[in-house]
Amino acid sequence: MENQTIQGSFIKGAAILGIAGIIVKVLGAIFKIPLVSIIASTGMGYYSSAYPIYVMLLAIATSGFPIAISKMVAETKTNLSPPLLFPAKGNLKGANEIFYVILPLMVVIGIITSSGLFLSSDFLARNMLENPKAVYSLKALSLALFFVPIMSAYRGFFQGRNTMFPSAISQLMEQMGRVILGLTLALIMVKKGVEYGAAGASFGATGGAFLGLLAMIWFYLREKKTLNSESQVEDCYEKEHSVRIIKELLIIAIPVIIGALVKPIMDFIDASMVIGLLMKTGIGELDANSMLGQLSGMATTMVNLPSIMISAIAMSIVPIISYEYSRNNIESAERNVVLSIRMALLIGLPTGIGLMSLSEPIMNLLFPKEPSQLAGQILFIAALGVVFLSLIQVLTAILQGVGKAHLPVLNLMIGVVFKVIITYLLTTNERFGVKGAAIGTVVAYVISAFLDFIAVKKFLMLEFDYKKILVRPIVVTLLMGFIARISYKVASIAFFVAISVSAANKFATMIGIVFAGIFYIVALIKCKIIEEDDLRNLSKGQKIISLFKKLKIV
Repeated sequence: MENQTIQGSFIKGAAILGIAGIIVKVLGAIFKIPLVSIIASTGMGYYSSAYPIYVMLLAIATSGFPIAISKMVAETKTNLSPPLLFPAKGNLKGANEIFYVILPLMVVIGIITSSGLFLSSDFLARNMLENPKAVYSLKALSLALFFVPIMSAYRGFFQGRNTMFPSAISQLMEQMGRVILGLTLALIMVKKGVEYGAAGASFGATGGAFLGLLAMIWFYLREKKTLNSESQVEDCYEKEHSVRIIKELLIIAIPVIIGALVKPIMDFIDASMVIGLLMKTGIGELDANSMLGQLSGMATTMVNLPSIMISAIAMSIVPIISYEYSRNNIESAERNVVLSIRMALLIGLPTGIGLMSLSEPIMNLLFPKEPSQLAGQILFIAALGVVFLSLIQVLTAILQGVGKAHLPVLNLMIGVVFKVIITYLLTTNERFGVKGAAIGTVVAYVISAFLDFIAVKKFLMLEFDYKKILVRPIVVTLLMGFIARISYKVASIAFFVAISVSAANKFATMIGIVFAGIFYIVALIKCKIIEEDDLRNLSKGQKIISLFKKLKIV
């Protein structure tokens, strides 16, 4: 019963963050589409040059701390017997103490990272990015680095108590602020030049971070009385010293931070290398900047689609695995490990293959004012990395939960070495050009994911049903990709007779996506990759089962 409760809690938490993440990604995609129309691919080049540095600093300042805080809160010690399902639920004194010690630390980190980026922006733009006009975007992003670390402390507190709703709402508020303010400022400032328009779009991150922080503070203040009323009496709590709390926080957070740098590091390598390497082949600065915009600002936007959903799984699994291992409940922990890997593959595989099968039509649909051929070719290559990036995120979280956080860091570094070498060799080759950077990223993801999987299998001594977890999903996904392509081709021919070529391609692309999605869901159930027990653990799971039975899917 307890194990079912834990598993259900994990799925529910992942679902809440995942739904919010999907909405956030949709908003992000919506943001990029009009933004490209406003500042063009050249402006996206400035935006895409600056953003990886911001994201890297963001990862350093925040990524490890919500997970570390949630892990510490979930493992907060009590003297209660029997132990509670989620200790922090009954030990608010311990949870609050951790939060009150860490919050000022996050304020300090916010001040350091924010001021550091602002003061060094000229140097970074000229010397590291070799893109001087990106300085305006870097300065615009700097203030966001003050708000986000503080917000991460609040998110970690709630996530440690397995309360994901406040974090989900905060994410939505953050993204809405980013989109609305970013597009508004881009429209106003682009009149001075595309570099200023890119800076306006970048400042949207600051407005969004501020709104997200306000949402978290509101939730905390609203729940404070309730939280305090749940607190156990003093003798149920083993008090921790502040120095010890900070020490434990850093021990957990630092490896997590390095692990979270996987995507930002890849993007930073592209931002710092690609323009210079392309110019060595004779391509002009503006054209090289435009190509970087197509790589990082357009194709990468699509590749990042599943990352928030997978991040939700990762954030949900860490405190649960930590709790179960702290109680030596290995069997239950292993079930959740296998479940999280399954979920990562069931999200990553269709997204990656779907993007590959409709790469150019999707680019044409979303960015009609930009040439879609090169962007489509880049997306075709980069989309394969979605599968392995999804695995990296979940496997990293698993290793963090069992106290092996250093391993994904080491594996990432190995992948980065291959990324740098391949990017340099292929991008300077006229046959590959900017596509060489995409190939380098995919190879790095493949290597890192493979090494992470070996580590998980070794240290947890797990046995996997490869037929169910891997073989069947791959077969179904490949068929889904074929269905998507055929549906698109047939629909484009049919619509071409009645409407313009441009409109026909857009409608055909959407039809291809819908048909592929329906086929994938039905095939997962018919092939017993997903069974009734899996559906039952979802929110409204029984209603979903009833609907599927009416449709004769199950």
